[in-house]
Amino acid sequence: GRTTIWLIKNSGSAQHQQITTTATIALHFRGEVSSVNVSTIDQNSKIIPLKSEYLHLDPLQKVLQSHNPHRIDADTQSCRLSSFDTALRSSACASFLGELRVKFDLAESSKAGQAAVSASDFVQTWKEDVDAPCSSYDLQLQDLESELRERDSTRRNKRVELVAQQLGEASFYTFSRDPRVSSTNPSTKDPRLTSPLTVRIDIDFELPACAINSCGRGLNFCQPSIELAKSSPFVYTTSGEFGDHEGPRMWLPCLDSTASKHRSSHELSICVSAPSIEGFSVVGCGEDIGVSSTILSDVDGTSSTSGLFATTKWLSAMWSPLPARCLGFAIGPFTILSDFEYVDDADDDEEPVSIGNGIRQAFLAPLEERHLIHSAQSIQKSAQSRAIDMSVMGGTSGVPLRALNIVKDVIGLPSHQSASYTQVWLPSIIDGGASSGSLQQCGVATNSWLGGATLDASLLPPPSKRLPFYCGGRTLQLAQARCAITGFVRKGVALGGGQDDAGEGWMHAMIISQLLTIYLKAHGGSGEGGGPDSHFYVARYASASGCNSPSMEFLGFANVEDDTIGVASAQVDFRSDLWRSEKNGTESRTSASDELAIRNMLLSDALEGIERNGPSPSNGWKGSYLSLTFLSSNSCNSTCMGSGVVDLCHPIGGIVYRALKSDALSRLIQARAGLQAFIKTIRASFFSTLLTDAGEKGVSSNESPMKDSKTNTEEPGTQRHHKAPFVLVVEEMMKKGTTHVVFTRSLKHIAGIAREQYLRGTTFVDVGKDIPDAAGFQNTDPEGFPNSFVRASGGLYLRVGAHIEAAGGESATPHAPTAVKGIHLHLYAEQVIPEKAIAFGGPMTIRVVENEGQCREFVRNISEDGSRVEWGPIFLHAKPVASNKQQTAASGTIEGSDTKPGGAGFATKKKAGIGGDVAYNDALLHVEGYQAIELARLTNRTPLLWVRVDPEGLYGGIGRITTFQQDACVADQLFHDGDATGQLDAIRTLAERPFRIQGSVKVTSVYDARVNEIPVRVLGDCLRGSVALHSSIPHTPAIRAQAALAIAQWQNNKAPASRNVVGSDSWLGLNLLLQYFKERFENDSQRIMPCKFTRKVWRKNNGEYQYLDEIKRNVNIQREDVDIDCEEDEEYRVRSAVVTAILCIRAKDGQTPAKVLKFIERIICSGDGAAVEGQISDALMDINGQRRKRLKIADGPYLSDGMMESSTFVADSLMADALLALCHINVRPTQMDPSFHPVLKLMQACRRWLNWSLYKEETLLENEETARSGMGLSSARIAPCAITALVSLALLRQSTSNSATKAVLIEDEATSPHANNVDEFDDVIGTNFYSDIFFKKPQLSDVTRAAAAQAVACICCAVDRFKEKSEGPVGLLTALEFLLDGIIDLTTTMGLRLALAAIMYDACTGKVCSVQRIASIAGCNDLGVSGARLFDGPLGGCKGGDNGSTLLMSVTELTNPTASSVNDGARKGLRLLKFAGTPRDKEHQPFVVVRVAKFATKLWRTMNGDTEVPGAYGVCSRDGNLRASLLMLWQWIWPAGCPAIVQVQSWREHEKTEQYIRLGAHEVMQINEDEKRSAQAEEIATAELKRVVNIELDRQKWRSEMALKAYQKHTKEAVVDSAISQGLGVPLPLVARDETWKLGGWATSASCQRRAKGLDGGAAISKVRLKVASSAGET
Repeated sequence: GRTTIWLIKNSGSAQHQQITTTATIALHFRGEVSSVNVSTIDQNSKIIPLKSEYLHLDPLQKVLQSHNPHRIDADTQSCRLSSFDTALRSSACASFLGELRVKFDLAESSKAGQAAVSASDFVQTWKEDVDAPCSSYDLQLQDLESELRERDSTRRNKRVELVAQQLGEASFYTFSRDPRVSSTNPSTKDPRLTSPLTVRIDIDFELPACAINSCGRGLNFCQPSIELAKSSPFVYTTSGEFGDHEGPRMWLPCLDSTASKHRSSHELSICVSAPSIEGFSVVGCGEDIGVSSTILSDVDGTSSTSGLFATTKWLSAMWSPLPARCLGFAIGPFTILSDFEYVDDADDDEEPVSIGNGIRQAFLAPLEERHLIHSAQSIQKSAQSRAIDMSVMGGTSGVPLRALNIVKDVIGLPSHQSASYTQVWLPSIIDGGASSGSLQQCGVATNSWLGGATLDASLLPPPSKRLPFYCGGRTLQLAQARCAITGFVRKGVALGGGQDDAGEGWMHAMIISQLLTIYLKAHGGSGEGGGPDSHFYVARYASASGCNSPSMEFLGFANVEDDTIGVASAQVDFRSDLWRSEKNGTESRTSASDELAIRNMLLSDALEGIERNGPSPSNGWKGSYLSLTFLSSNSCNSTCMGSGVVDLCHPIGGIVYRALKSDALSRLIQARAGLQAFIKTIRASFFSTLLTDAGEKGVSSNESPMKDSKTNTEEPGTQRHHKAPFVLVVEEMMKKGTTHVVFTRSLKHIAGIAREQYLRGTTFVDVGKDIPDAAGFQNTDPEGFPNSFVRASGGLYLRVGAHIEAAGGESATPHAPTAVKGIHLHLYAEQVIPEKAIAFGGPMTIRVVENEGQCREFVRNISEDGSRVEWGPIFLHAKPVASNKQQTAASGTIEGSDTKPGGAGFATKKKAGIGGDVAYNDALLHVEGYQAIELARLTNRTPLLWVRVDPEGLYGGIGRITTFQQDACVADQLFHDGDATGQLDAIRTLAERPFRIQGSVKVTSVYDARVNEIPVRVLGDCLRGSVALHSSIPHTPAIRAQAALAIAQWQNNKAPASRNVVGSDSWLGLNLLLQYFKERFENDSQRIMPCKFTRKVWRKNNGEYQYLDEIKRNVNIQREDVDIDCEEDEEYRVRSAVVTAILCIRAKDGQTPAKVLKFIERIICSGDGAAVEGQISDALMDINGQRRKRLKIADGPYLSDGMMESSTFVADSLMADALLALCHINVRPTQMDPSFHPVLKLMQACRRWLNWSLYKEETLLENEETARSGMGLSSARIAPCAITALVSLALLRQSTSNSATKAVLIEDEATSPHANNVDEFDDVIGTNFYSDIFFKKPQLSDVTRAAAAQAVACICCAVDRFKEKSEGPVGLLTALEFLLDGIIDLTTTMGLRLALAAIMYDACTGKVCSVQRIASIAGCNDLGVSGARLFDGPLGGCKGGDNGSTLLMSVTELTNPTASSVNDGARKGLRLLKFAGTPRDKEHQPFVVVRVAKFATKLWRTMNGDTEVPGAYGVCSRDGNLRASLLMLWQWIWPAGCPAIVQVQSWREHEKTEQYIRLGAHEVMQINEDEKRSAQAEEIATAELKRVVNIELDRQKWRSEMALKAYQKHTKEAVVDSAISQGLGVPLPLVARDETWKLGGWATSASCQRRAKGLDGGAAISKVRLKVASSAGET
């Protein structure tokens, strides 16, 4: 191809008085360059060519060039194994400077001319050059260009004139300052604009012979292969992330930067030539859909259809400037569907396509239709093709349009950025939203471009199916919305400077997170996010979504207001209702606001899980600490230090951490600055970019005149200088760009004085050991907002205790009267600062809710030195919830006549009689009894309902806050707080209870219910919903699902000692879960019923809605004219959570109860609804866009004839979750029958489900032979979960019994004693069973292959535990070799490579079996859900106390024998890898050392982008994410270099011997003296880079040491007395990150450590002395 670029070189010096005869420009490009031609304008205003030469380097493709052409390039670096990250950083810096360097001579243009010309002549010449046709010899392209330019000639002409004006002025200034040319005064010209150029570059690509994904990230070719039945020929681009040195620079020479000065307009043309039967077409970026034409030619002269050759040319234009990351296209045999909603609303006079606009969906056409794409014949749709079209429309219609409209309305733009939007759906693509097991692919990165995006087709539902909203549907909707928003932000916001795209990139991520949050408020609920023809539309909820949603009330504000600088602008921030109501949703549907709160909590859980272990993103990582800006600071930037490839591409601490932290930061800024101020600042970023692109230098606005301070009149002759804050912010962003400092200052300026205390920070200067404070001492004060949140690697941990002081009691406040009048609330706050963390401080909001509905909010401060503070006293005005008499009467300790509880919210109930008829029994639960919330309120003798700390989110989910208050207060918060975040806090708090009743130690039961059981009773009522409630509103399914997990946590905390303990009290939590399941999903004959996914609802003329299943058939509604609608019933997500919770319950001995085994056997055998998939009436999903029919309901609810064919829900997720939960079972054979293992029946069921799912997947692939669309592959979750469960149960059976079946390695499979006599249990413990699945042809889905690879790794590691050191535990090495071969395989997709690399790291860190990465992440594709499960276990997060998930996350022989056996073997294998070849190694044979060295050599070459074939490109040559993942593995195994390689290299004198070759030592990389000298020279060359990097690493390290230094400084200056230290205002020591902390129990860990040091306010007993008296009385 050829590209033409017009450049204006930046001289950077106004005093430069002489033109340089030679100059050099650098462009980003990573392809192959054929030629470069440079031309410019001379002083006679004529375009002339210049002598030029170019040098094209690609330092990231191969880190260093080889000095020996006969050797593999990576071998030249074998002497630099320990400093490989420095080599990567240096090559990344070279990539930042530019791979394509063009040097040219300007002497020809500086020759004296005949006469001087004016600036207008230069402008005209440049205008003609820019406006010239793309090709003067291609008539087809000329016709397309004429058609395209006619569409929007006005905008194009303005842009051409502006560019020509800038080029002309730069040329005129260049020659006017040349002393050889006379000119006018150039003082008015911009001194920075010099040497405009026209650069034409010819590029080409050399593709491998066969590869499913080649050329890496940026430009990807998927070629057809006979072995790959599911593959189909297509080409697509990936946009990547700013700073990752990939993306469009892989196929287009450009200035890959976010700066305004690097944005440019584009005209893009693509020509595709192929046989017409292939049906290739092009879709891509542009301000509209572009124009295209196809010419058919008869190449063989037969005039047959098969002999025609099609040449398709496509042309698109983007007149508005944009960065290179907004470019993208796709080539393939596409079927294109227009969105029905858009077409129906369009103008009938003209088709949308004819004017270049519309919303379209492009996907691979079925094989039978491709030969007709370029023919004149009309395509007759087959049944399969129509089913595919319906699947696409059902999953996409209206979704991108609503996302784009929300962003446009929020930003306040008059129109969209493009007139069209096209979504391209391709199978198995990178960054498409579908993950095979890596968090990087869980919707973090997107393939967005101007006017469209490329997504993974596997996210779509299979043909003729639909996805449940919370089992794939929501992920599909969010993937489309995220792509639309990301493209909008990348195009609309230019970051400042252009020198730190990696460090400043967090601002794009933060803006995207905020806009996505607003979208979720408007369209986040089920039935709100799509058009009438989609699966995401329900009329009942769609009408109140979008801008009509109550959450969008903030949109009606103006940018420029009548206020002056420093005056706070009005804040009308939306806050959810304080009290629960029906607006929160129903028992079968969760509202958008509640769902958003749950999502935010899960994202915070994932973030806290990453930060929990310290500032390093992973074990052994030598890169930067966890930070949004990586190595960026005021003195250096992360891009120039190479962090783009090393840190940004890190699998955990890179874009994954940035996505999680920026999402939390956006919530934090919204709470601190106010939503309107935050939106205004984001608007200012967009508006400043728009004005800069238009060539504006400032903002014109109505300014207030200067007035005399005495007379209040305008002074004559004065200029207007008072500008609105918004205008000032826009002007500053136009000058400096949107940077970290500018954005923060703008936010403070717009928010005003009212928000100043929340946005206060010490300084914008980064911390450092050499930066003193005001007194001249070493500064250890926290930075505050925003640096403490942006650059730090941790959050706030705060413990708050609530104490109610009764009237007349003694005051707890020092220096206060002894007697207190009235009831007071005392709050004590203690910040817990862990090691290697920072201290936080500042204001904190407290919300106190009292009885009778009184609510007050207070602002208190957190001490920055980590000391305990008191937030009180707070006088409570309301009456107590329960009186002493009521409490004692309810407890049964004193008989009283008044059994009616008082206070708000109590219902009049008849006390159950004494005897068998009690309030709580299995037969008569809640019948004439009380709800658990009513019983809990009887224990509350205070006016306080509940207290919430930081309800507004001033710390935005960064860190953890736990409040210790009464159980009754927590129960009230759960049932009455209108914020779902508060409800989830209450749920997690109740899971860690009970606490003692305040004010009465004698009360142990309330109406026959034990007080210590009330917390779980409250959770049970929340879970069971309307079945258990009579006076409270049932919770939404999202909250009830979390309650189910919390019940399992409570049960694990209060579990009996053994699984054999019987009695309902021992397994109360388990019984509540089983009772829910029995009430909802079992019939009278105790058979498990399939799950229903929908509920039919009808709407009366008065607008009321009612579910049809709630209408009694004898009700006469014959005269009612109603609409029938179908809504999704979310009870399936509660059911899935309950099944998971039940299987996670254990006894104290770590064993699973017998009830659980019987329950899961019934579930697995019944099918759990997966075999009998639910069907719904699809009257709403009429593909022709017909209106819904109004139906009559006569004697009872029924559906009339004429309904469309029903759609089937994909119910695989229910069974997949049940199979995955089998991994948490722990049971051993009984002593009575040790030969029979309790898991055998479950293994049989798993095997059958695996066979069925593999057959189903193979059938789907057979259909793909003709369809080749790739749709629905991600919904096939049963296979990976069944594989994970099967290998887990097989290893459990082997490790807990005397079974003769042992795990077998791959190389030992043929000699296994079970090789000839294999039953259904023996083969599943061998690696061949799973490797056959991995290598099966045609290839299965990436998720299934990744699960099989993980099973191979588990078995290989488990084998090593039986081997001694002398035998050579090579199981881990075998697993790593197997996984690395899978990564190197050219047929492996890029997403699967990342998953295999993650499995390699898990195997070496002891997590491969315990976290179930593949089954937990793959198929879910949601960062919050997947991340929370990965770091917090299956039961989710906690409040820092007694964590019920700890039992499942701890890997011990008692609690998790399966993972323990795998880790025991992996530990031996890891020691082999680290120890083999060392001077002290006397255990391992030479062939073992050589094998380790060969693996290290292959891993090293793969990391360096090489293969075993010299000169060939490796899989890491253009994939920085994979390179960083393997680098993390290398640094963990060999932080100082591989000793096995050094040992083999020492045998060099024997390299010609037979034994040397027989051992394979000749395949290990070697070092010669020339390479050592080159290494020394390179170390010297990179010494300065290493020094700067170390400085920034020390700066990050110092930030994590400031809190410790501050405490040490305090202990030196003051004498700390143990009695005084227990009081207030005294700094407390830092808390160590022990194992309890790392498992999430931070509050318990802090309490234990404080208690051990006597700093918790109690007595610390270190020694007990016992005195014993004799019978004589002597001591």
